[in-house]
Amino acid sequence: MYEQTVKLQHNEIAAKVNLETGEFQEVKKRPNNIPQGKILWNPGPFHKRFDASWKYLLNHLTDKEIVIVSKMTLMARPNSNSLEPLSNNSSSEEIAQQFGIHRNSVNKMFNKLFKLGVYAEFRFASTSGIKHYWVLNPYIAFYGKTISNTLADLFRETKFAEIFNDYYK
Repeated sequence: MYEQTVKLQHNEIAAKVNLETGEFQEVKKRPNNIPQGKILWNPGPFHKRFDASWKYLLNHLTDKEIVIVSKMTLMARPNSNSLEPLSNNSSSEEIAQQFGIHRNSVNKMFNKLFKLGVYAEFRFASTSGIKHYWVLNPYIAFYGKTISNTLADLFRETKFAEIFNDYYK
């Protein structure tokens, strides 16, 4: 026995033919498992939010800090959660403008978010020099259809990975 993939036109169906008897059978297509009255909602890459992580954030952050994390989830790039151009090289003024907060509160708020594991800074060598950028913790929210194991592994020691793993045991 073997499997084979067949491409069909809209007006064709697949059939099996027994070479010894000449008998043919229509190949059953996979049944539609979408309930009646529902549609598959897949507008492309979308944000996945992990409720258990957000409940933790709601209990440990101020309203302004929640807004910052929410804006970070909207800034995250597909499949990498990169928050480029933000990095430790970004000025307080740039960060304040990006998130709609006063520049004097930037250091305090972002140090707290960093220590909680909401984001991390990564550095790497490129042909144009050392690059720095921030990455949102994918155990809080993720933008895309798939996630790299290495990205998840970078945050596996954070409180949010622990919450995620406890929740999905």
